[in-house]
Amino acid sequence: MGARSNKRDRKGHVDPFYDRRVRFRAALGAVGLWDAFAAMPRLAQEQLMQRKFADPVVEFDASVPEEDATAIRPAIEARLREAAVDATAGSLKVRDYYAILTLCRLLAEQPLNPRTPDEVRRFFAQALPVLQEVERTQHLPIARAMFEAVHAPVVGRSRLDGRLFTAPLEFRTTPAGKRQVRIVVRATDPQMRYVTLDGERRPMYRVTTASPHDHLQWLSWTAEQFGKSPGAPERPVYVQSHALRALQQRANLPAIAPYLHAWLCHAMEEAKVIDRIGDDLLVELRVDKYRFGYFVVSVLPDLIAVRTFLFLTMEGTPEARNLRRELNLSRRDVDWLGLDNLNAFTQTDLRNDQELRRMLKRCGCGHLFKMDEEHFSPEPKPFATEMRKYLRLAA
Repeated sequence: MGARSNKRDRKGHVDPFYDRRVRFRAALGAVGLWDAFAAMPRLAQEQLMQRKFADPVVEFDASVPEEDATAIRPAIEARLREAAVDATAGSLKVRDYYAILTLCRLLAEQPLNPRTPDEVRRFFAQALPVLQEVERTQHLPIARAMFEAVHAPVVGRSRLDGRLFTAPLEFRTTPAGKRQVRIVVRATDPQMRYVTLDGERRPMYRVTTASPHDHLQWLSWTAEQFGKSPGAPERPVYVQSHALRALQQRANLPAIAPYLHAWLCHAMEEAKVIDRIGDDLLVELRVDKYRFGYFVVSVLPDLIAVRTFLFLTMEGTPEARNLRRELNLSRRDVDWLGLDNLNAFTQTDLRNDQELRRMLKRCGCGHLFKMDEEHFSPEPKPFATEMRKYLRLAA
C-alpha cells in the first residue's frame, strides 16, 4: 500500500498519509500506544509512517501454472489482510504486526539522536517495554495466524491426482532495505503408479503428510500401523483413483469438497483402524471432529493401497450394522433412500424430522445433520516443526 492518499483528515485537510495513519492507529491502539504516538509532532509521525516495513507478500515459483496462481493468490491475500490475534487493547492484524509494530520495536531499541523531540522520546520510552512484551507473547499466535491464513487456500487447491502445493514462509530484505515476510507457493507433480488389484491394472497416487508448509513428505506406514511385527520395512501409502472419486461423490457439500484430499491425508497419517472387512483394514475418516466414513485399505507386499471410501451409512461400517439392528435398514434400503451420501442429511427435509433425527442419532449418524454449519478447512498439522523452522527464520 502506497503512502499517498487523497483522503482528508478530520479538519478537512488533505492527508497524504491517511491510509497509513488508519493502520498505525489500529496497530498501536491494539497495544495501548496510539495516544503516545499521536502526541508526537506531525512531522515525526509522518517520518515514522513513511518507514513502515513492507507487508507480507505472496509469490509463486515457476513450477506453479498461471491458472493455479490466479486461483490461489486472491484467497491467500484476502486471508492475510484479515488475519488477526487478540492483543492487550484490541484486535491486532498480522500484517500490521510485521509492518508496523516490528518497525517501532526495532527503532525503540536503537539509541536516539540527542536532538530528538521530547514527545518522540516519550513515545519510544513507553513503546519499548510494551512492544518487547508483544513480541514475546504474541509471536507464536501471530505466526500461527499466518500459517492458518496460508493453509486453507493451499490445501484447497492441492490434489493427490493433480498438483500438490507447498507454501513455506521466508524472510527477506527488500531493495529499499525493509524486512518482509514472503509466502512462496510451489507446485509438485503427483507420484503415480499402476497397481494390479483383483486382476485389473489400476492407477494409484501417493499420499502425503498433512502439512503443506515445507517440502512435501510422502507418507509411509510403519510395520505396527499395518499389523506386522516390528522391524518389517515401511510401506508407501497409495490411494486408488476410485477411492478419490467415491470420496468426492459421497461428500457432496461445498464447504468440505476443496479439502477432502487434505482430510484423506490426515486420516491416513493418523491411521485409526476401526475394523476389518476380510483381509482389508477399515480406517476412520474424520472431518474435523466428525466421523464421516472409512477407507478400505489393503496391505500389499510392497505398498499400502487405499481401495475405496465408504460413507458412514454404507455396508460394512459399524453404523450400517446399527442401522440394520435399530431400524431394520439393509444395504438396499440405505441405497434406495439415498442415505449413502451426506446430501441426504444436509440438503433434505430429513433434518427437520426430530423423531427420525433421534433414531439416526442412536445409530451413530446424528452429527451428520450438523455438517453444513461449519467451515472444514483443516488446521496446519504438524505445527511444532514448522514453528521451530519459522522462528529461526524470523530471528
